[in-house]
Amino acid sequence: MSLRNLKLIFFRLLALSVVLCVGACQPQPAPPPTSTVLPTLVPNVILNTPPPPPQPSVPVEQPVRLLPLSGPLQVPLAELSGLAWFGDTLILLPQYPERFIQPGAPDSFGAVFAIPKTELLAYLSGQTNAPFNPRPVPLIAPDLKQKISGYEGFESIVFAGNRVYLTVETHQTGGMLALLLRGEMAPDLSKLTLDAAHLAPISAQTPVPNFSDEAITLVNN
Repeated sequence: MSLRNLKLIFFRLLALSVVLCVGACQPQPAPPPTSTVLPTLVPNVILNTPPPPPQPSVPVEQPVRLLPLSGPLQVPLAELSGLAWFGDTLILLPQYPERFIQPGAPDSFGAVFAIPKTELLAYLSGQTNAPFNPRPVPLIAPDLKQKISGYEGFESIVFAGNRVYLTVETHQTGGMLALLLRGEMAPDLSKLTLDAAHLAPISAQTPVPNFSDEAITLVNN
């Protein structure tokens, strides 16, 4: 090989090395920035949320207890149709109070009957098992039966303090009709006096015979 060819190869290798050196010395582009996912900050917000409403208590079913009676109320003829509390005394209302006329009570229309709460609690707690002998309370209602046509007896009773309200059942040509009466109980339970001069009619809610207002309750006393 001639000297001229060697020189030519030498310069070609030199040029190639320069090109490679220049390419390697070029600054490399910076890698793209990586995205950093930051945690989402949730503000600590205090909500004025009202507390949940209290849940109503579930009534506890109690076993039925039969309360034995003695005296005039122990017979089916008594036909008790209503009862109500007068203070701490339970008042029992016969449908036909006139079946229990009290001797010595003027203008008596019969009687209702009273049992003290203390006697009821004593029986229910097992302190006694003696039958109850309710105390008669004379029902004073002058000429009441003469003022009521189609009379079929008393149905219900309720007290507001000493004031008492009762319903009486009647049958009329057009059907059943209830009458609302008012009266007053003596604080010592010596008598229950009715105002026979004021009878408020209550139309029957159904055409069923022998059925008028069978119950009464007191609201917003």
